[in-house]
Amino acid sequence: MLKNALVYKFEVPFTENDLTLEEKFKEYTLRPCLILEMQSVGFLPAFPRGRNLVVQLEKFIFLNIGIEEKILPKAALNNAVERKAEQNNIDITTKSRRKELEESLLAELLPHALTQRKNIRAFIDLEKQWLVIDAGTANKASLVTSLMRKALGTLSIVVEAPTQSVQYAMTYWAKFGLKENDFEILEDIEIKSLKDDGGQARLKGLPITAHEVQQHIEGDWQVTKLLIEYKERLQFSLGNDFILKRLKLTDLANEEIDGDDDPFLQAQTAALIMAHELRSVLTRLLNLISNAD
Repeated sequence: MLKNALVYKFEVPFTENDLTLEEKFKEYTLRPCLILEMQSVGFLPAFPRGRNLVVQLEKFIFLNIGIEEKILPKAALNNAVERKAEQNNIDITTKSRRKELEESLLAELLPHALTQRKNIRAFIDLEKQWLVIDAGTANKASLVTSLMRKALGTLSIVVEAPTQSVQYAMTYWAKFGLKENDFEILEDIEIKSLKDDGGQARLKGLPITAHEVQQHIEGDWQVTKLLIEYKERLQFSLGNDFILKRLKLTDLANEEIDGDDDPFLQAQTAALIMAHELRSVLTRLLNLISNAD
């Protein structure tokens, strides 16, 4: 189940289906890292215990991207470089010489390094023409988009975002209220001062209407992050980058998942419920933020 939602909009209508995608993606399944390779990225079965790389449920296409990477901490490499330079009386004061020694040591260390596997889940919303990726940063999301672009030949997407600053909208809601019954601002708020030497603060356990919160906002502080609950079904943290983080289905939504005894069907049900909730909340948020005034 997704923990984050970074949303891209297809610039050209996405018309592929699960069958055509399966055929194209199977050439790019995850394989083990090569001896001198730091990282390998490829498609995995969309759901645990499943075989298909691509699964379409209703108007959603679900994907799962795997990453295998060598465990070689930067600090360990730096220590190895320093030791090697000292033992062999090598001058590494210049960047080029240090880089040369690093590359030499990498070639020695990589074949013996342990590996770890991670995965990034994503789905395509055919109705909204969105690609939604479980990534908290654009850099992490690029692992998915780069792989898809390689497999498809082209991938014309742009980041989906409101027409107005998210930070402005959140500060407006804090001052005047979020007049939408489906949204509830929870007691976890982050603010920052607009002054050059100003600070930032996280206020937990205080409602948005609390005097301590309002006193800051009436001054020179703006809201940078809010924890929000939507329709008593989905919780998420909203920041100025419009990446939803800390995604969590509530007990109310989870009741619909617990009815499935089969783990495979349970995973599909959970993914479908999350996709529907995200479609709904993202559509509403785009409109609310763009029209906050």
